[in-house]
Amino acid sequence: MRFIRRAITTVAAIVASVLVLLVALNVVYSIQEKATISYVYRNIVPGITRKQAYRLLAERQLVATNGDYLLNHRTETGCEIDYSSMNWPYRNEQWPFTVHNGCIQADWSPEDGHEPRAEVDIAGSYALLIMCQHTTMITISFDADDLVQNLTTQDLGADCA
Repeated sequence: MRFIRRAITTVAAIVASVLVLLVALNVVYSIQEKATISYVYRNIVPGITRKQAYRLLAERQLVATNGDYLLNHRTETGCEIDYSSMNWPYRNEQWPFTVHNGCIQADWSPEDGHEPRAEVDIAGSYALLIMCQHTTMITISFDADDLVQNLTTQDLGADCA
């Protein structure tokens, strides 16, 4: 019986230690998320160029994306999404065709006549024992001269596996 009690006590101590570690990691991720959002708003300000904004994002290992530019590519097994096609949208970027290499593309129209916006997803804290991660998206809008016009923030909530 002593052995069983000792084993239960040991397992309980391990579980408690893991929970304490997960809480500490959650705090760290939350602090990092807030620091990254603060960095973006301090450095990517209206009037700077798209190139400058992208350089500042890259310095923090952040990637600007725009899902409107996702392309499908023909592979041996059919059409597959090329997720890299939405990275770093640029001025005068051509909108996806309806059909490209035999693969159907999204049929988008230009956003209000402005240059392509850039979206930056910032990962944050976890919930439910690392099954869900909080994400904040910052959208950077550019004017006709390809200068940052404004930034908006959207709380995407938790993305659960």
